[in-house]
Amino acid sequence: MSLFKTKEWWRTRCGANETFDKHSLLAAPLFGKERQDVLVVGSHDGYLRMYSPSSRWVDETKSPTNYKSTDLMIETRLDDCIVDMKAGKFVSGSQDLRLAVLTPSKLTVYNVALVDQSTEYGDRCELKIAYEHPLPRFPASLTTGPFGGVRGRDFLCVQCLDGTLLFYEQEMFAFSQVTRNRLLAEPIIYVPRYDLFVAASSSWYLECHRHVFARCVVASSARPRPLIKLGVAVATRA
Repeated sequence: MSLFKTKEWWRTRCGANETFDKHSLLAAPLFGKERQDVLVVGSHDGYLRMYSPSSRWVDETKSPTNYKSTDLMIETRLDDCIVDMKAGKFVSGSQDLRLAVLTPSKLTVYNVALVDQSTEYGDRCELKIAYEHPLPRFPASLTTGPFGGVRGRDFLCVQCLDGTLLFYEQEMFAFSQVTRNRLLAEPIIYVPRYDLFVAASSSWYLECHRHVFARCVVASSARPRPLIKLGVAVATRA
């Protein structure tokens, strides 16, 4: 017998006949910690939607109020497929969270702002491009964090289909790293506490790459340290 029970709180359908994957959903406090998290949904058709769920549990009916049209803050279509999305402190000199969107041809960082004088139809927001990075290779995923142990800033790492890693220090391209023992892009995560990138290799090993500062330039350890032999492919990341 389980000690916990789950109840449906909120649901909606994003468009019709659109496709999504594990990188298509993001929850982040884009408007500050004093407000609830925003749900960001990006589809392979290029649609970007942001929701602020307002559902509440009603004891009388024993059910939630569920989706309302005012929950949708913005719906816009980008020029290309949305590959991945992340939120972080991506603009120099600012502590506000921005939205990074990865598409096949570029990495774009957006300023997300609430529209002044929101009406009875709910909060609305707008997107403005802060900066863009054109990509020399086809991307597979986006990883972000305070690489190198920096404080108050987040950097970006684009993993390409051939396993190459492209590192960006916010508005500036830093360097690229060709990983060994990898035939295709694999799940990769960044561990801020130890300043490590943990990834799976094609030989089914978990490997870690350490970042260090050298003359104020971020450099990646060229030789990864094998952690453990998994024996199976890694399907996803936490």
